[in-house]
Amino acid sequence: PPAEAAADVLKIGTLNPLSGPVALWGVSQRRCAELWAEEVNANGGLLVKGKRYRVELPRGDTRGLPEVARTAAERLIYKDKVKFIVGPNVDTTFTAVRTVCTPEKVINFGATFDPLNIHPDHPYAVIIMWMAHQTGPIMYEYFKEQHGIKKLAFIVVDEPGARLATDKLKESAKKLGLEAVGTSYYARGVTDMYPQVTKVLAGKPDVIDAPLGSPEEMGLICKAARELGFKGIISEETEGDVEVTCSIAGKENCEGLFFNAGSYDPKNVAARMKKYYDSYVEKFGVWNPDAPTKLYTTFALGAAIQKAGTVTDTDAVMRAFQTMQLKTPYLKGDHVVRGVGLKEFGINNQIGVPLVLAQIQKGEPVVVWVHMAKKEKGIKYTEPYEFIW
Repeated sequence: PPAEAAADVLKIGTLNPLSGPVALWGVSQRRCAELWAEEVNANGGLLVKGKRYRVELPRGDTRGLPEVARTAAERLIYKDKVKFIVGPNVDTTFTAVRTVCTPEKVINFGATFDPLNIHPDHPYAVIIMWMAHQTGPIMYEYFKEQHGIKKLAFIVVDEPGARLATDKLKESAKKLGLEAVGTSYYARGVTDMYPQVTKVLAGKPDVIDAPLGSPEEMGLICKAARELGFKGIISEETEGDVEVTCSIAGKENCEGLFFNAGSYDPKNVAARMKKYYDSYVEKFGVWNPDAPTKLYTTFALGAAIQKAGTVTDTDAVMRAFQTMQLKTPYLKGDHVVRGVGLKEFGINNQIGVPLVLAQIQKGEPVVVWVHMAKKEKGIKYTEPYEFIW
């Protein structure tokens, strides 16, 4: 029988791009939060220090715009009185939201590729996945060893965080003995990548890397690159959506594309992930490949609240998150997801989700490599913690 509903309420705001050019990322984030809250509430609510809290998810739509995101964050904080926000999902909106959250001690778990967004000066801002400049070197080393690449070119969204991430990627490539032979920028919402691809092809690269490309943008890049005769590797560090990218470029033009598979390895999923997959498809009619990474967001946030034993003291929740080793029920085996980032950012405010590298082969994603985050030196981690449903 269903558990008795909790009398107390815990509000977790969701603030994502639900419309606009990067809506795919935000919609999947919101959907994952909904499914997690439904499962928690079906068990009576989130258990925190002996009391159950019914989870509610007041939401906002950033539309991918900083000023809209800021206004929505203020509404969630001052009107809805939230202490926790899931989102946003783009560099510029993340920056806008954390500037509102930080002075109010509101925790936001979101996606950003701007390294400056995760910093000791922003103690309540948490990144939910691997950044492009962290994923890229792993991919480049794989390309060098397996495919003998020597030269890379970059096609990058024209945003400050993206430029900074690309500079870091070029430094990493140089350390691996690789040469960066061209960079071209584009604006979000572009519908034609032929000018950008034409520019970088002049350097005769072995790899065209689009580190922050959305699934739609990757479709445009693949289409232009293949139609212009490029036979080399195309890659992205962001989480890919094969169906969306192939629908724009055509399967033949996407063949060989390497991408971040969103923490989902179909050969290594546990029963709870299979159940989650089925529930997602049943409720929303489609599977978003980046959903597994987004699922870890509310799971890790809820676990940190639970472990801290408070729904109001965000400093205590952050301390719990930064030292937590959370047993994951979504993978087979004894895997843990932990707070990381101390060496990279000076603060342990990153969720060490599984990093899964995949490639499109014959129109289907095939996992080629899986990486789990290691412990940070200087962090006294607690014993592995199991979330109480």
